[in-house]
This record gives sequence, structure tokens and C-alpha cells, in this order.
Amino acid sequence: EGTGLFLLYNLISEQSGENIMIKQITDKEVLAEFFLKSPYVHLYKFMYMEPYMFPNTVWHASYDGGEIKAIALTYKGKEQSAFYLLEDKNKNNAAEILDEIIGTLPDKLYSHVTPGLEAPFEKRYKVTSKKFQHTMGINGDMLVNNCIKYPQYTYKVNERDFETLYEYIQGINPGLFFGREMMKTGKYYMIRKNSDIISTAGVHFLNDKYKIAAIGNVATAPEYRGKGYASSIVASLVRDLWDDFEYIGLNVKAGNEAALKAYTKIGFVSATTHNEIIMEK
Repeated sequence: EGTGLFLLYNLISEQSGENIMIKQITDKEVLAEFFLKSPYVHLYKFMYMEPYMFPNTVWHASYDGGEIKAIALTYKGKEQSAFYLLEDKNKNNAAEILDEIIGTLPDKLYSHVTPGLEAPFEKRYKVTSKKFQHTMGINGDMLVNNCIKYPQYTYKVNERDFETLYEYIQGINPGLFFGREMMKTGKYYMIRKNSDIISTAGVHFLNDKYKIAAIGNVATAPEYRGKGYASSIVASLVRDLWDDFEYIGLNVKAGNEAALKAYTKIGFVSATTHNEIIMEK
């Protein structure tokens, strides 16, 4: 499995007449080489390459003329399965992958799909939730320091604080993706005054090899919103990450103007969009 051997299918594209091949890939280096061409489009796929998640993944690529044009990820977890099909440039190739493998996908899926590629799911799945999301990336740090407004109340926390942060975050955003493994990164912060947690921020994952960081679990208590706490804590986190990570990104729901404003203030810009869809057969 670790040798990078391919399970090969041949598909003939009726539209172009070209030979399109769908290959199942197990080689992380092949995957990473493709993802780094558009790192923010494929930001969260790097998370599934982590050692504790990769064994439960299946990756399919569309080759055209010997070159990878699109990659789909299927993650089969104990509690939740996921599917990622994100491709801004070669949507026809991405669609070919989905047509080939849709019958093999799990009955329940949490998915990230590039807009325009969802149609095949409509015949097989019932959509229970659909959110339009921006993936944002930061390219410069000129604005970061000016956004750190509350350094005296900002504390770095560790894995021993997991239960406290989990209860706080779930109380604000129930169902938010947050696990103990994330706190092992050592990149979690809280703003706290006296005994009150005001805001939190951390990372969903770090990839030291490819210099990728995905910020997540940003939560601010409703009574403290609009006062710059979220931008301050995220800016503190970005400052911590800046020297070691080339790509720092995050996802934010379209229409969440407060969050978009806070991240833009720090220097984040929208790099790509996708639909977050939860569905079941």
C-alpha cells in the first residue's frame, strides 16, 4: 500500500475524445505535489495526510495527458465519513472522478465540494445541511501587530485544558470540529479576564513538512462580540505561526460579515469558495 501502486481505470471522455484515467493514489508525495500548486484550495486535504488520519483515506485522481488534473478524497472514519472534491481549474476532470466513484461512497457524508459539482449527489443523497464557505489565506503580516489589542489577557493553553475549551466552544458553536489531537499542536490561545473565557482560537492542524497551518475553533462569547477580541486572538495566533508556516488559512461561512471583517482586518483574503454539505442516502 505504501509503494504508491495505482489502481487504474480507463475512461473515455465523450466531450473531448481524450483518454482520461482515474487512478487511486497512495503516495503522499504525489498528492502533496499537486496540492501545493493551489494550497488554499486544497488546504484541509493536508489534514487528512496526518499519520492518525491517512490510513482511513482513499484518494482518486483524474489524469489527462499523464498530468494530474483533479483529486478527490474519501475519509472513512469511525464516527463520521468525509468527502472532498475541490477543484477551481479543471472541473470536468473532477466531475469524471465523482461519476466513477459515487456508487462506492459511504451512506452518510460530511463534504466540501466546489460549486457546480454537486449535481450527481442529488439523485443518491438527501442534503441535510448546505453552507457556502470562503477559504481565506494570509500573504503578509503588516496588519497583524495592530490587531493585537488584548495581549495582557491572552494566554497560550495546552492539552490539559481540552475539556474546558471543548465545553466553551461547543456551547457557542455546537458540533464544531474540535478534537484532542488538535491541542497537541501547542497552538491554542484563549482571552480570559478573571474566570471568564472571552474568546478562543487554535489550529485544526499543522503540517511542518509542507509549511501548512489551518486556523480553527475561533469562538467568542456573544456578549463580547464587536469589541475586537476575535481579531486580537487570531492575530496573536498568526504572529506565533508566521515564521514557521508559509501558508496560513481558515474557513469562514459566507454571510458571516463580522468574521469576514475581522479576518480581513488582519490581512486575510478570500482565496477560493466551496459548499460544505452534510448528506445521507
